[in-house]
Amino acid sequence: MRFGLQKLDRETVAWRAMVISLVVCPVILYCRQPTASELAAVELKQGIGIQQQGDLPGAIKSFREAIRLSSELEEPHVRLAAALLQQGDRASAFDEFRRAVELDPKDVRAHLGLATILNQKGARHYAESEYRQVIALDAKCADAHNGLGMLFEQTGDLEKANDEFGQAVQLNPTSVVFRNNLAAVLGMRGDYDEAIRQSREVLKLDSQSCVARSNLGAAFLRKGMYLDASKQFQDAAQCDPNNAQIHFNLGEALRQGDDLNGAITEYRQAVRIDPDFVAAYYGLSQMLRRKGDSAGAKAAMDRYLSLQSQAAEPDPVLLLVNDGVALAQQGDIDGAIRKLQGAVTQRPDMWQAQYSLAVALQQKGDLEGATQHARSAVTENPDSLEAHDMLGHILENNGDWQGARREFEACLKVDPEDERSHLNLGSLLLRQGQIGAAVEQLQTAVRLKPDDKAARDTLAIALKMQKASEP
Repeated sequence: MRFGLQKLDRETVAWRAMVISLVVCPVILYCRQPTASELAAVELKQGIGIQQQGDLPGAIKSFREAIRLSSELEEPHVRLAAALLQQGDRASAFDEFRRAVELDPKDVRAHLGLATILNQKGARHYAESEYRQVIALDAKCADAHNGLGMLFEQTGDLEKANDEFGQAVQLNPTSVVFRNNLAAVLGMRGDYDEAIRQSREVLKLDSQSCVARSNLGAAFLRKGMYLDASKQFQDAAQCDPNNAQIHFNLGEALRQGDDLNGAITEYRQAVRIDPDFVAAYYGLSQMLRRKGDSAGAKAAMDRYLSLQSQAAEPDPVLLLVNDGVALAQQGDIDGAIRKLQGAVTQRPDMWQAQYSLAVALQQKGDLEGATQHARSAVTENPDSLEAHDMLGHILENNGDWQGARREFEACLKVDPEDERSHLNLGSLLLRQGQIGAAVEQLQTAVRLKPDDKAARDTLAIALKMQKASEP
C-alpha cells in the first residue's frame, strides 16, 4: 500500500506559472518595411493562437520561425520550450529554457521549466538550485514550493517535503494537486489524522479526485479502519479502473478485513493490469493458500520468485557499455565505438553510454561526434562531473572558451572541492586574460592539492602576470 503524490501532466507542467501575455502586433505603416522583431512578434502571436486550438506541431513551427527572425527575443524560446515539453521532447525543451534564461536571467517561467526537467531526470542538486532561484525571483510561486516538495520526497526528506507542500497550499489553497501531495507526505510521516483532513479538503474541491480517494483509503488502512479504507479504494477504482496500485491497495484492505475472495479478486485485477506487479503476486499467493487452492498459490508464488530473480539480472545495455570501455582500454577504438553506438541506439537516455562513446570518438579524433555525445551525456545527467569536464575540454580545444567556462563552472557546482576543476577553470581564465579571477581559482587548486605540480606552476605564471600588470 502506498500513498500517492500527484504529478502534473505534461500540459500542466508546460504551462503552469506561465503568465500568458499575448504579444500585440505593432501597427506596420505602409511607408516602411516591418522589422525582424515585428515579424517575429506576428509569428509568436500566431503560434500562441495555433497552440490554443490544439495544433501543437503548428505552434512549434511558428515559434521556431519567430526565433529564426529574431533569436534574441526571450519569449519565443519560452513558448517553444513549453510546447516541446508538452510534446514530450524534454531534451529540446531543456535547451530552449536554458537559452531563455541566458537572454533574461529573471524569467521565472524559464527557471521553473529547467527545474521541472532536471527533477524529472534525477538531477536533484541542479533542480533544487533552479527552484530556489524561482523563489528568489517570485516568493509567491507555489509551483516552485511544490517542485521542491517533490524533490525532497524523492530523496526521503519527508520533513522538508511536508514544509514545501505546506507552503504551496498556503499560497494556493484551492490547488487539488498541492493538497493531494501534502496529504500523501503527511501519511508517509504517520500523521494520518491530518492526512485524512487534507484529503477531505481535496474532495470538497474535487469530489472525483482519485488520488484523494486513494490517499484517504491509505490513511484509513494505516489506522486499522478497514471498511472505510475499502470504501475509498473502491471509489478510487471506479474513477481509475486501470490503476494496478489502487486495486492492490483495495486487495490489502480487503485482506485485512478478512474478505479473502474480495482480496483475491483485486490482486488478480492488479496483475492483469500490470503483469510484473511483484507484491500483488505475493499477496495473491498468500490468499490462495489460505483458501486451500495450493496449485494457484504455487503458481502465484512461482511468478513472484521469477520476477524477483529477473530484477537482480544485470542491465544488458550496461554490459554493452562495459564491453566498449574494455575494448577502448585494449586499444580497439573502432570495436569500442561499435559497441557503444549499439548501447546508445538502445538507450539514448543512458548517460554512461553517451559519455563513453564521446570519449571513444575523441580518441579517434572525431571531435564533432564527441561534442554531440558529450552534450547528450550532460543533458541526461547534469550532475556528472566527468561529462561536464570532458565537454569543457572539447569546447576549449575548439575555441569555444565561453562554453568551456560554463562547463568547468558546472563541474564546481557538482563538487566545489574538486581540485582539477579549479585548475581547469583557472587555466582557461588565464588564457582569456582574466588574471585576477584566474589567480583565485589556481590558489584554491593549490590549497586543495599542494603536491600538484601543474597547479603550482600555472599559479606561479599567473602571479607573475598579475605583478607585471600592476602600475
